[in-house]
Amino acid sequence: MKQLRLIIAALALIATLAATAQTFTSGRLTYQVVTSNHEVFVAPSASGAPYTNLGSNDLVTEVTYQNQKYKVIGIGAGAFVQATISGNMIIPEGYIYIDNYAFSETDGVMVKIPASATQISPTAFAGNKLSIISVNLGNPNFAYISTKQGNATYFMMTNKEKNMLFAVPGAAIDGTSFVKQVTIPESITEVGDFAFYKNPNVTSIILHKGITRLGHYAFSETKVSSMNFPNPDAELGDAVCMGCNSLTRVTLAPNTKALGRYMFFGCEGLTSITLPEGMEHARAFSLGSTSITTLNLPSTMEVLDSSALQNTPIARIDLKNVKRLGSQCFSMCANLSTITGGEQLEELDNAVFIRCTALKSTQLPANVKRLVASTYFRCTGLTSAVIPASVEYIGRNPFVGASALPRIQVEAGSTHYAEADSCLYETLNGDLYRLVAAPEARDNKVLRVREGVKAIGDQACRYGTMTEVYLPKGLTAIEDNAFAGATALVKAELPASTDTLMSQAFNGCTALTHLTVLAKNPPKTAGDGVFSTYETTTLYVPKSSVDAYKADAVWGLFSNIVGVDVPDEGVKGDVNGDGKVEVDDLNLLINAILSGEGIDLNSMDVNGDGKVEIDDMNLVINIILG
Repeated sequence: MKQLRLIIAALALIATLAATAQTFTSGRLTYQVVTSNHEVFVAPSASGAPYTNLGSNDLVTEVTYQNQKYKVIGIGAGAFVQATISGNMIIPEGYIYIDNYAFSETDGVMVKIPASATQISPTAFAGNKLSIISVNLGNPNFAYISTKQGNATYFMMTNKEKNMLFAVPGAAIDGTSFVKQVTIPESITEVGDFAFYKNPNVTSIILHKGITRLGHYAFSETKVSSMNFPNPDAELGDAVCMGCNSLTRVTLAPNTKALGRYMFFGCEGLTSITLPEGMEHARAFSLGSTSITTLNLPSTMEVLDSSALQNTPIARIDLKNVKRLGSQCFSMCANLSTITGGEQLEELDNAVFIRCTALKSTQLPANVKRLVASTYFRCTGLTSAVIPASVEYIGRNPFVGASALPRIQVEAGSTHYAEADSCLYETLNGDLYRLVAAPEARDNKVLRVREGVKAIGDQACRYGTMTEVYLPKGLTAIEDNAFAGATALVKAELPASTDTLMSQAFNGCTALTHLTVLAKNPPKTAGDGVFSTYETTTLYVPKSSVDAYKADAVWGLFSNIVGVDVPDEGVKGDVNGDGKVEVDDLNLLINAILSGEGIDLNSMDVNGDGKVEIDDMNLVINIILG
């Protein structure tokens, strides 16, 4: 896959750049100084281009540079990436180390490891195009075994005990006798990292039950058409079969507990898979970017981890007893329309259903407690959303980019959230406290946030279609990206209580021409890009504060700042409007609290919390008593 090629190329480039101050060229090769004892590795070429037509004669044990002799002790990281070997390369005795990706995608007949080699990176031969990888019989650390298929012989490098398969050749021994089926010998209990990576010839790999570990990328990007994993307890490295586009059939042993990370990611030919009973965990990206259309989860499955099924054509899923859905678990599943089960589900991690455009409703089970963030981001087909009463926490707006959603409902009995004016609010002690989400398809294009609300939540109105926004007295905070990308927004009014605007709060509001901020002191701006229309938006502020706004590092960026008269809010506690706070005002306040009628927040909300209640009455008493 492209990303792996980029990794390999980047490693080679990094090795070259990092060693620039300590490298030199002698003969056809570049060397990197690695110890203070004048020892060097063979390094990638100084030009960055792969070496060509290399042979045994190019490898020496000693080089001289500026009258100083250096001992060559190994082949460095990425040294022979995509190089070509003419004939055989016998690595000289005295070489002790072969580093990461040293022979990655190297094309040639044979490389022979010397008896002196003590350390060989698991990735040293990743994606090689060699016919034979051989080892000197005197090497105490490594060996090789051979297997036959017809007239073809396959030489595979192992550890000394011959129980760990280290590297296999990626080309035919004579250009025609390709080994297509490899049966892993019974003596092998571990297939190492990158062992068959990008092997262009093998179409079948037969594993036995005694294999206890399959390393990272062990069979990645091969042409295998089927895989049988007979040991349910085998340790699975990352990306064991990633990018195997010819893979169409997978057999997993009963009671296999988990799928490895990226295990079948990008296997475009895989349309179905049977997950056995006993499986509990599908790890991150394990089935992502496959062609799976249906999936029957076992009753034992508890966790579908991050991006486990992302970008698949799956249309329906019964979550059964799943307890957790990881971040972006079903991201970009454009056909997913029906979700059932999941009664054990308590948490949905970040952006679980991002860009699931076929979803029409939220379909959340009744026991969900947490929606971490952006749960239905860009779910453009979503027309119905109901927050279960069980939900105790909602992070960033779950419905950002759900452009067809007109309303967000909350089930009766919720003690943490409520609906008002089709919007979703967080509550505190039964009162509206924070705007969580204003749906994009909401009918009313003028948003008047309810009295008592203290904050506009993270991305609450992002991409909103409202044209005007009025925020209530007492509101203090506008969080990250609160109105970002609301391209229809023309007019916004912020109350005198506004204290802080976070990063990107009004960024991308390209139609904004009127912004009124009634705070006498310029509100704090935390983070970058709070606004993006400094030239086209007129900022209206209290007349007495114009100079303060102009002097502010952010507010002063507005080209046009205009002073306005701030509405007189009256004397708090002066209910009868006579300019004094006395017993008559207290009596009127008590009657208003008891009857719920005639309430005037300007004069009766003495503590400024957006409500008129006993606390306000106690403050009036204190004012009267002095």
